[in-house]
Amino acid sequence: MIRIHSAILNTIFSYIIMFVLITPFLKNSKKHSTAIEHRTGIILFSLFIITVFNITGIPNFENIAYSPNINFQPFKYFSRNFIEYFLNVILFIPLGFFLPSLWKGFQKFKYVFISGFMISAFIELFQLFAVRVTDINDIFTNTLGAIIGYYFYKSTKKVIPNTTEAMCLSDTKNSLFLKTEPFLYFTVCWASMFFIKPVIETYISFR
Repeated sequence: MIRIHSAILNTIFSYIIMFVLITPFLKNSKKHSTAIEHRTGIILFSLFIITVFNITGIPNFENIAYSPNINFQPFKYFSRNFIEYFLNVILFIPLGFFLPSLWKGFQKFKYVFISGFMISAFIELFQLFAVRVTDINDIFTNTLGAIIGYYFYKSTKKVIPNTTEAMCLSDTKNSLFLKTEPFLYFTVCWASMFFIKPVIETYISFR
């Protein structure tokens, strides 16, 4: 019970830090006349990224240590870890939904596929420096989840086209800020977990 309580507090704390960090960028986005649906989607996207980082347990700069435990053999433990792989698929479905919903540049299948693969590989790379298993199967299942999320977006777009169009940033107005939005918010979420949160936790402990 104590561990669960601590995990919940840490997750909520992560959300608060993330929200504080992205607030100036949201205000800048508003100055560029982006729709409130888009900015709301940005918040949900950022919450999703923070949740993924919390679940996958990427290390921060204080506890980073090279501790490789690697499986490069596809489906080696698939039958034994079927539930875990299934949850990996579920975990990345929101990614495949949010990317094309929020940014027109991701409305082609190949860009969602590449993003799902690269973000999963990014997480697995960092797990080389944590007490976690770097598993090629996680990359496969995460990418599959992103693909499912993309087709869920396609279905949603047919049912509620007005809402999905309002969320999507289609005109970047030659603004570098708007063009780099997805990478910016992902980087801010990662930095909040890797640098900012552990620094604050040196003064505030939830353990």
